Amino acid sequence: MRVTELQLKNLKCFTDTTLVFAHRKSETYPWITLLGENGVGKSTVLQALALLLAGPEAAKELLPRPTGWVRDEQQPGLLVVKLRQDEADSGTFGDKVQRKAFTVSYQVTGSQPLAIAVGEKSQTYTEPALLEKPDRTLSCCAPKPLPPGAGDGLPPAMALFGG
Repeated sequence: MRVTELQLKNLKCFTDTTLVFAHRKSETYPWITLLGENGVGKSTVLQALALLLAGPEAAKELLPRPTGWVRDEQQPGLLVVKLRQDEADSGTFGDKVQRKAFTVSYQVTGSQPLAIAVGEKSQTYTEPALLEKPDRTLSCCAPKPLPPGAGDGLPPAMALFGG
């Protein structure tokens, strides 16, 4: 999988920023360098990518309470990553449909009460929360059981992702 685009909206130092990691629609850069002064969002970009690529269960363990992530607490923050599947990748998207491009996204709430539409209903969140958007999950990012002994000796986070 290759990351082609990352969108951060209403999160930390980002009002609405889209980082494009491809010089053509189907060609991603082999390497990306994040360079900038302190406080410009380099760590936030890396943390957002980790949350989006970890899968919903792992993301909630990595960031159980996203305090301080939302800029304007009157509206939700948004993390979106667009991925492109390479020919060598075995992952699938959804239950039966195999695609070459995927989008994974989360909404983030702050400490102010905020109503978020979930399907046809609206739910009010009064504490910071990381909410999976109702998209299908990438199978490569879903938690999978490891074969016996695969995680021996590794820290729990590394064992979860196969070391």
